Amino acid sequence: MVGRGPFQLVEYDERLEPWYVFLHNEAFAGFDPRPREERLTSRPPGPARTFLVADGPLFVGFADLGPPREPLAQDMPDELEIYKIAVLPHYRGRGLGGILVGAMTRFAAGAGVKALHAVVSLLDPRLHVFYERHGFGIERVLTEVEGPGREPRRLVPPETIAAAPPPGLRVLKILYHYKRGL
Repeated sequence: MVGRGPFQLVEYDERLEPWYVFLHNEAFAGFDPRPREERLTSRPPGPARTFLVADGPLFVGFADLGPPREPLAQDMPDELEIYKIAVLPHYRGRGLGGILVGAMTRFAAGAGVKALHAVVSLLDPRLHVFYERHGFGIERVLTEVEGPGREPRRLVPPETIAAAPPPGLRVLKILYHYKRGL
């Protein structure tokens, strides 16, 4: 545990899974609202590291960090991606996001990683302000699309679909790819 003021930083272990699920479903819900039936019931596999921040016995925020996901992975072998970062609403604005970014930065630097990055929805200005405040800059703009047919969702540069989108292609959202060198 690492403390800063009344808050403690803890690295995830299996005993904390109920807290992870709670925080994902309550703190992250403001950024990724899901119907109750789609909420997590267990921690998904994948993140290389998860950090949680506690206020006494109550865990109030978390951050997931791991290898870049496709299609970004092929461009960024020496980087890690922030998958999720969230703090319970009434704890926001107290520096907990900075504690989590600091933990991820220390972990990444210790692992020899050259940069951290995050992919953020155009529609959430709070996250843009957050990442910019913590030294991230916009690397590029991406478009999340799906289709046509049974093709899975994927990220593509907007210019690849602007001129002549394939029939049946649906644009789901516009994303900013933020990056911070270490």
